[in-house]
Amino acid sequence: MLEHMLFKGTQHYTSQDIFGSIEAHGGEINAHTTREYVSLHTVTLADDLPLALDMLAEICLLPKFSQEAFLNEKLVVLGELEGSRDQSSVLYDLFLENLWQDSSLRNPITGTVEGLRDIALEDLRGFYQQRFVAGNSILVICGDVQHNEAQSLAQSAFNQFPSGPEQKPGPFEEPARNTPSGAHLERATQRTYMLLGVPTVGLSHPDRSALKIIELVLGMGASGRLYQRLREELGVVYNVNAVSSVYEHCGYLAIYAVCAPENLTVVQDAILDEWGDIQKNGITDEEMNAAKGNYAGTLARRFETNLSVAGIFGIEGLLYQVEPFEQAIARINGVRREGVREAAQKYLNEDSYVIASVGKAK
Repeated sequence: MLEHMLFKGTQHYTSQDIFGSIEAHGGEINAHTTREYVSLHTVTLADDLPLALDMLAEICLLPKFSQEAFLNEKLVVLGELEGSRDQSSVLYDLFLENLWQDSSLRNPITGTVEGLRDIALEDLRGFYQQRFVAGNSILVICGDVQHNEAQSLAQSAFNQFPSGPEQKPGPFEEPARNTPSGAHLERATQRTYMLLGVPTVGLSHPDRSALKIIELVLGMGASGRLYQRLREELGVVYNVNAVSSVYEHCGYLAIYAVCAPENLTVVQDAILDEWGDIQKNGITDEEMNAAKGNYAGTLARRFETNLSVAGIFGIEGLLYQVEPFEQAIARINGVRREGVREAAQKYLNEDSYVIASVGKAK
């Protein structure tokens, strides 16, 4: 709701003015909300940096928060909430809801109908005043600009940003899992969509790099272990790949697969079998080299656009863990085969996995 309301007008500009001022110069302005942060961004020509910063500052510092816009936006968010039930995000929401028991990360970003109904404008304003303070924010500028000039423009645009403390999420202790769990959402679809995964570690944990290698070996594309076994050899999936997410204090590693309902058990057994093989035998030198090469190439492509680089450094900057390209490559290149096998033994636990599926039940 806050992300939406920031774009519904300020003390000086209407919503059309906000978008029009940037789009008239060939740029874009937008925002998105994740489970840990809200991000606003602009993409403009270098000469339009003063305009971009002034508009971002206006949105962040002087939102109007009118009651009429708030009520209208409730209907928009309600539509998004209902629409999300028809998207792939419903599978991830179901998976994370069952993966964690205490962490607020288990809650969907869109919230609930009841929560949307009960929230008042004063609740939103209070949350804004608490969170949109200098100590809890980061500004990233990436592009063909000089540092001193960019710093001066930023200081001028945001000099009225209220002071306030950083509000980092605290670590949480999840109860240990000792049995697999699952959840299914019945849908009248011809295919079943599933996620099978385990909780892992946060951004600063040393096991993060070995887990990335495991993710790539299992499912970095058509050459990954699971695609070769489930698609090429057995022919029981339409699609399969490995997915992961790393938050500040925790994360997960999961396998995403799309199959016919009658093949779900076969797919699940094959995934667990590959997990067991890595635990027992590790990975080959060829797989290790391919995974490291894939990571380097994929990361290089992510560094191709200014918006991607700003996003990478923005997230890492919030956590004081900015990692330039060369350091990220060195971190992954430092992983050894034995470290991968140890990480598999530690995290790919058949007694603690979670499986979520959406589609027809078999």
